[in-house]
Amino acid sequence: MKEHYEKIELTKEQKAQVARKLERYLRENRYTYIGVLKSELFIDFISENIAPCYYNKALSDSIALMKDRIEDLYSLMKEENSLCLTT
Repeated sequence: MKEHYEKIELTKEQKAQVARKLERYLRENRYTYIGVLKSELFIDFISENIAPCYYNKALSDSIALMKDRIEDLYSLMKEENSLCLTT
């Protein structure tokens, strides 16, 4: 199966908001300051290299859930007889 996903693009506002959150986290928890440019470059790295893993995991979980729901539907089918059309 071919892996296919769109590159995750944030709007300028979203990227700025995430960059501020990253900067604040590092400043408050790691006692370091990286600045706007470095935080945006780090966000780009995450978007290109890590986010696809979460994307694929979400799709995999969704597929598993859908398979379970389809099995639930099949279990509701009545016993087959010669008058019923089945797939």
